[in-house]
Amino acid sequence: LLTGGEVSVRCLEMRTRAGGAFAGECAAGSSRVMRDAVAIPGPVIQRQVLLYSEREPEDPLVYACSWWNKDKAEAFLTDVKSPIWVNLSDNKTELFREVKALYKGHSAELERRMNVPGPFWARHYCFWHGGELLTVIFEAFSNRLDDYLSDTAPGCTLDDEDDDEEEGEA
Repeated sequence: LLTGGEVSVRCLEMRTRAGGAFAGECAAGSSRVMRDAVAIPGPVIQRQVLLYSEREPEDPLVYACSWWNKDKAEAFLTDVKSPIWVNLSDNKTELFREVKALYKGHSAELERRMNVPGPFWARHYCFWHGGELLTVIFEAFSNRLDDYLSDTAPGCTLDDEDDDEEEGEA
């Protein structure tokens, strides 16, 4: 959405995890994320993806890891090749997003996956649906997103020349 282009997904893994040991291979090493993820009743599916923009098809802009109850994953992730928000939007799913934490740090694994040096900004949040925990999501963002957020990004300006001209004409 931020890049103005289509988003593609490369699914690194989507598999059932057993018991509380399901979080071992995710770049989200935070114990806070894991405390939320283990609250999902099993069997639990762990999904890891990289998100790419059509403007930068070679290097991912987002790494995401999510945890789902298997039945809910099958019901809500009807197209596993699409981002979660596309699945949930297409299904007109009403959600409450509870942002749990923001992170900034270094990760050799994320540097390797995203092909950029850290530090990385990340967040984790929970989606609730019908009063029940639907999924826990961890997202880490590539520093390449700075190109879309900075004041040098195309079309990004705080100056409103029209307002200045109107004030001068009064």
